[in-house]
Amino acid sequence: MRPRAPLSDGLVELRNQHQRDLWVLIVPEGNERAAVRLKIPRGETRKLSLHRDAGASIVEIHEVFSRTGYRREEVATQLPPRSLYDISVYEVIVQSVAIDRTVPGGKIEDVQYAPKSLGWFELPPLGEQTNIDVYEQATAMKNTGVVKKDRPQAVGKVEGSSRPLGRIAETSQVVSQYLAKLVGKSHLPIESLDPHKQLATIHQ
Repeated sequence: MRPRAPLSDGLVELRNQHQRDLWVLIVPEGNERAAVRLKIPRGETRKLSLHRDAGASIVEIHEVFSRTGYRREEVATQLPPRSLYDISVYEVIVQSVAIDRTVPGGKIEDVQYAPKSLGWFELPPLGEQTNIDVYEQATAMKNTGVVKKDRPQAVGKVEGSSRPLGRIAETSQVVSQYLAKLVGKSHLPIESLDPHKQLATIHQ
């Protein structure tokens, strides 16, 4: 196999056109421990620089001997660029609300959030610049809830503590109040991609 000349990294813009904040998990091929986790508030974008595959050629060399002499033939089969990443998309929903009933009228003490899977898709071979609506792409795959084998946990608790104060209430009114607080939060801390080779660069 003969690889083609390497390409420079491609700029990828991930857009969230959903009405809720999204969590996005970007996983390099064959290296799930190097996953990049992002939070994209509704209506916002995040930009990353990701590696691109240039493709390769499979070269076959045939040596032919005949009465008239010897000749050497080279046949090349072109291989297209590969997908190097896949993307899992989750929406952030309120899971439960803790209310302290010892206070007159009740006092909201704690809010627990949880990820809800929307789907996952392979990132196509990249050009120099690629724009993707992650919500549209994930839901179009119709594989909601699918988790790839050995995939690390995508997201945990978004905010709030684990204090079990009061009883847990899940009402539409409380949920509406706290969904608004999710908007404007910054993205997750980015994990180290690879101690030996940087696989992606996040653009703030």
